[in-house]
Amino acid sequence: MDKIYIADDLIEMNLNLDTKEEVIKKLSELMFKNKIVKESYVEAVLKREKEFPTALSTENISFAIPHTDPEHVNKAAIAVALLKNKVNFTSMENYDQEIGVKIVFLLAITNSSKQVKVLQKLIEIMQNKEIVDELLNSEDQNKLVNIFQKKLKV
Repeated sequence: MDKIYIADDLIEMNLNLDTKEEVIKKLSELMFKNKIVKESYVEAVLKREKEFPTALSTENISFAIPHTDPEHVNKAAIAVALLKNKVNFTSMENYDQEIGVKIVFLLAITNSSKQVKVLQKLIEIMQNKEIVDELLNSEDQNKLVNIFQKKLKV
């Protein structure tokens, strides 16, 4: 898998927001500040999330993986939010269902063909109870970065 930037400046812990739009905007700001995405990125993600929702539930946790097309991205990266309270995102599998998610992975992918691999890897990680527990019990961003660098091979 290509190198994907993930660092503590792209991780929000205990983020206290109420809507998926607020979460996406907050994580997009982090990416924009780091010159990872273009100005068009946040609106493109919000638009895509309406058309193709990204929330998933596993037996361990519910999470969302919002993303958009590579044309809005300068550098491959993942921003992560561990939410203080669950925020509703629409289910990827049932567009009529809202899922309260605890973790949001905002993807910035530069190559469309790699997007599916990254999505699959994140889903695989979130299906592992030990990793999910480790993520949820992390006390700082560095710990999360280390987990993702090991598990995503980034």
